[in-house]
Amino acid sequence: VLDAGGAGRVLLIRRGTKVTIANLTVTGGKFTVPAAKTKDDEIADAVGGGIAAYGELILDTVAVTGNEVIGGAGFGGANGKNGANGKAGTNGKFARCSGNSGKCPNRAYGRGGSHGSNGGPGEPGGRAGGAWGGGLYSNNHLTIRNSVFSANRAIGGTGGKGGNGGKGGNGGRGGNSSTFFNTQGLGKCYSVPGGSGGSGAYGYYGANGGQGGNAFGGALFAYGSDGARISISNVIVLANAATVGTGGMRGEGGARGEAGGGGKGAKAEKKCVFPGGNSRSGSKGKVGGAGKPGNPGNPGFSFGGAIALNTRGADIANVVVSGNNARHGGAFYLQGSAALRHATIVGNQAQDKGGAALTYIRSSNDVTIANSLVWGNKAGKGEPAADPAADLGGTVQFARWEWGENAKSLINPRLQASCIE
Repeated sequence: VLDAGGAGRVLLIRRGTKVTIANLTVTGGKFTVPAAKTKDDEIADAVGGGIAAYGELILDTVAVTGNEVIGGAGFGGANGKNGANGKAGTNGKFARCSGNSGKCPNRAYGRGGSHGSNGGPGEPGGRAGGAWGGGLYSNNHLTIRNSVFSANRAIGGTGGKGGNGGKGGNGGRGGNSSTFFNTQGLGKCYSVPGGSGGSGAYGYYGANGGQGGNAFGGALFAYGSDGARISISNVIVLANAATVGTGGMRGEGGARGEAGGGGKGAKAEKKCVFPGGNSRSGSKGKVGGAGKPGNPGNPGFSFGGAIALNTRGADIANVVVSGNNARHGGAFYLQGSAALRHATIVGNQAQDKGGAALTYIRSSNDVTIANSLVWGNKAGKGEPAADPAADLGGTVQFARWEWGENAKSLINPRLQASCIE
């Protein structure tokens, strides 16, 4: 038994090597990558929770169980800058003048406070990295026989949190007023109002959270690059999952700027021969508006709860695939060409499309399923499975297949749980 105990990946097969693993259990692998730190960082994908094979790999009588791979988290968006507060108005000063000039009392007035400035925008959260192959990732020749894949998981990373909007600046306080003395008014003093307060500014909208990462192949993902051969035979694939990454949290809206207070009105000066009455204070400024929160990030996608393949010419024979789940394709996600022979694909589930996982195969692919049983798989809308004529892009030969209205024309095999166990 090779048990990583959750401390990292169990095995790494380097490019240029050929490795055979036999009569072994690979378990306890947990591989992820650091979260992105800035918006300029590359999206952090993670591969192979139990085994990552860049060289040729043969697995014979191997149990790959209880491993997981987790995509890196997206970067958290920076918060917006807070708006600057308005400046306080200057206080008025006692003034002497003669005549009725409108400019005479200007010095006595308190000046109005200035308005606050609006808050700045937060940065959107970054998109999270994907996860590929909870139990095994391969991009070279791959042969698996007489083996079991169970309870492995590929989990997309969590999207980055959106930045909060900046707070609106507060309005400046109005200046206090004074009085002016009119020498032609029989020594009468006049009081003038205090300055008006500045208005508070608006907080900025919060930014959106980043999208969650995608996940491919709860048990295994194999990429048949450069003509790589993929052969899977006499294998049980049970209770694996490809799980979407959660979208990032929303950024909160910036708080409103508060209103500036009005300046105090002048009191009658005792040194005046005929003091005038007290004057009113300046008016208070208006409050700003709070920014609205952003939107949470969208979750990612997941494909192939059991097996995800991107290859030309994969050969899959004598397999049992049961109890696996993903958003698309509870059992398989097949892109390219593949042949499934003597396969039992039962009791898998997709939250959206393709309980049997064959609904998400592109119509341009060449996929053949022969001498097989596809039954009891569920999709998000309760549909049992896909119509192979529309979704396989290949042929179905001597297979019992449950789909749509045609399900009634087939004989229910009445599978029991003990048959799978």
